[in-house]
Amino acid sequence: MPIKTPETKQLKELLNKGWMTHDAMWFYNCVQEIGIEKANKINRAAVKAVSAVEMKRMKKALGVTEVKAFDELVEPFEASMYIVSGDFMKYKFVYPGQNVFNFDQ
Repeated sequence: MPIKTPETKQLKELLNKGWMTHDAMWFYNCVQEIGIEKANKINRAAVKAVSAVEMKRMKKALGVTEVKAFDELVEPFEASMYIVSGDFMKYKFVYPGQNVFNFDQ
């Protein structure tokens, strides 16, 4: 029986769902083991640490060498969020004022 190779969009969704499931299960098990306060503290530290690594990878993948102004940040930020978000994640970013963006569900 031949193996079916997923299309790029299907593969992206599969990988994003896998990562989000892992993240959710990791957090759930931390909460069960050490409680919500400690789990939140550890999770915030992990997010802060991994974000710097991920953004270096995204800049390289997107061909971005440097960002000096907010206007230069918007396009690579949205492209990065597209890459790491699945279609099942329903949110968007809005830009209500100069140098400001908000997460909106």
